[in-house]
Amino acid sequence: MTTSTARTLHPGIPHNALVLANQPLVSGYVLESTARFGDDKWDLSPVLHQRHQHVLSLDFTTLPIQFRAVTKELFFALLTNDHPQGLEPVRPVTVRGHFSKIKDFLVWADQRGITTLPAVTAEDLEAYSQRLTGLRSTQHDRTAKLGAVRLLWHYRTKLFAPTLSLDPIVVWADPSSAAVRKISSHTRENRTHRIPEQVLAPLLTWALRWTEEFADDVLRAQEEYLQLRDARPLAGRGSGHTGHRDRLAKVLDHYRTTGRPLPRRTYAQGTNASRLGVNVNFLARKAQVHNSTLVGQLCWPLIEEAVDQLGLDDATYLHSPIHAELDGHLWIRAIGYNDIEMYVRLLQTAAYIVIAFLSGMRDCEVKHMERGCVNVWRDEDGQAVRHRVTSQAFKGEDTPLGVEATWIVNATVARAVDVLERMHPESHDLLFTLPAVSRGYTDFGSSR
Repeated sequence: MTTSTARTLHPGIPHNALVLANQPLVSGYVLESTARFGDDKWDLSPVLHQRHQHVLSLDFTTLPIQFRAVTKELFFALLTNDHPQGLEPVRPVTVRGHFSKIKDFLVWADQRGITTLPAVTAEDLEAYSQRLTGLRSTQHDRTAKLGAVRLLWHYRTKLFAPTLSLDPIVVWADPSSAAVRKISSHTRENRTHRIPEQVLAPLLTWALRWTEEFADDVLRAQEEYLQLRDARPLAGRGSGHTGHRDRLAKVLDHYRTTGRPLPRRTYAQGTNASRLGVNVNFLARKAQVHNSTLVGQLCWPLIEEAVDQLGLDDATYLHSPIHAELDGHLWIRAIGYNDIEMYVRLLQTAAYIVIAFLSGMRDCEVKHMERGCVNVWRDEDGQAVRHRVTSQAFKGEDTPLGVEATWIVNATVARAVDVLERMHPESHDLLFTLPAVSRGYTDFGSSR
């Protein structure tokens, strides 16, 4: 929260007025610590109740200085729900979208030499409309930007700073124009084109193959990877410890028994390892010893002998068995140690596609699914009759916090949910967050 050093007087809005006072806060936030009117930057995180949403803020320092006062007053009215008659409240995410669109207009006006909003003429408004047309953006984008700018006129009775002196609709909806721009109201019809069958059918088919056939192989590899990643050397440090040699010998014997070449390194290592190209770090994790131990006099001859016998693979692969087939052959020979994150992410994406398409849930509803969200109704013989998914619904609800809702789904969706639950640690509630194999992963459970 940044406080402005150059304070502009706003007769009706105290400098310390709380911007989010009339918004329900996310659990854990204290109103007194949230943004105030005099701050140069307003953090909207305390009112973002959908847990997948990114951090959002309104940064007024990015606006031309002559327009900051009026813009602050406008967005204070939007966030405090001080709306003119006939205008409905909007969500904080929508408010942030309005900010970007109005910023585009104000930056353009500044470059045009306009110093105050009352100085904006009909010619200026038409020029801005023509600029948007020249950007080759969609009609929806142009309409949204023009509609956002019109807020500066709609909220004129709520603002102390000077604003537009004429309603832009007079210019932008001129009946003599080639196309009348419908910016006075928003349609509720979803005009997004349906994904064509030529794309949708293969997409869903392959997503199902991942959740139904490849999932077990990927999840076994993930479990092996996590065990190796988190492995710690056993007691007894030093290159001369016979326990280290025994554990290494056991690992190398496994390579011989399974007929596997030794893992090849793909990064720089010590002198001996560089000469042979063997991935000493991986072998050290398997044997639970320190890397330096393996290049010592006691252990290194074992590795040299194994390399002579078995050779080196083209990379480093996990040992988890692969069972799923594709066209009569294993779909993959093995999963690489450095590739596991990619495969787990692909599996998570496939689960999202299956759930979203076959359940009819919206994006935010899918992303709020938690462990244990599937309930199975069974008949008197114990056979599954119906699967029910519980999550949070937001669209059309009276509260931004969302309400609990249920969807009846088939066993295929339930299987995709089961895959996601197995993908995450039991302490992790949310199903569509970073998998444990991801870089930067933190086991934050069900917190934001």
